Amino acid sequence: MKKIILLIILFSSFVYGANNAKDIEGFWLMPDKPKGRMKVAKIIVINNKLYAYAIDFQDDVKTTLDIHNPDKALRDKDLRGLTFIYDIEFKDGEWQTGRIYHTDQGSSYYAKITLADDKKSLSLKASLDKGGVVGASVKWTRLSEEEAKKYNDMPISSLRTVEGKPINSLLNYIIIN
Repeated sequence: MKKIILLIILFSSFVYGANNAKDIEGFWLMPDKPKGRMKVAKIIVINNKLYAYAIDFQDDVKTTLDIHNPDKALRDKDLRGLTFIYDIEFKDGEWQTGRIYHTDQGSSYYAKITLADDKKSLSLKASLDKGGVVGASVKWTRLSEEEAKKYNDMPISSLRTVEGKPINSLLNYIIIN
């Protein structure tokens, strides 16, 4: 009987503590270092894939345009609404490797996100290789509901890819559901 109770307790704590895809959604404060233009990002999950886009910028930013975009025709687009983290799929209780666009360089890298057990911070690792051997990690901090109220969100229909295309899979999901 004691073994059964112990197993129930262990299983319950495992299930309760396990991440699900929607746990990561919300407004996130980006780190001061390395210095970038973005200050606050919003993470959403649609069809079990994570997308992040800029909500607010550092106070000393000279421009919020995508001036480093590899496509010169898109350099006059605002970074607001640009999904700079994308295609990170939630599978088997963790986030798989996806992509991140570095808006201050105009380069894309592999990205891996790990949500902390307390769900108040995450680790984002950007790397040159899919395995994450050559890269760097930063920590993001979740904003409280009260802090998040300071920022204006964007309609999903205004989100776009680095290539300037609308996020069709997001729109299809919303229209169907």
